[in-house]
Amino acid sequence: MKIKKVNKTIKIILIFLFGVEYCSIPKISLDEVKIKNLRELLCEDAFGVYKKENIRIPLKYRSKYKLYKKWRKELIFAKYYKLNITTKYGFRRQYYLYDNIEKPSEHDKIVIKKLLSKG
Repeated sequence: MKIKKVNKTIKIILIFLFGVEYCSIPKISLDEVKIKNLRELLCEDAFGVYKKENIRIPLKYRSKYKLYKKWRKELIFAKYYKLNITTKYGFRRQYYLYDNIEKPSEHDKIVIKKLLSKG
């Protein structure tokens, strides 16, 4: 247990000092959701999972669902804003590395808004 803590601490220090970490955001499908009760409340599309309409996620599953929702949102923005999501920098990896952001068209903005409103 202590070895994992030390490794995590070393990793955080390296990210803080050097500022770059390579990662990939997974696209979660319904098959990868292990909790059966949560799986029944979710739907799937090209970007990941989202909850069905007029359904509340139970409190004990909310943290897991929020993580799935965050990953889905990042994948949507990565596609339409042409972000490089394989590299993040900064403490807690909050920011993406990118050269320039492509501005989406009006049609793409409508699509983005519709996709984000699903979850």
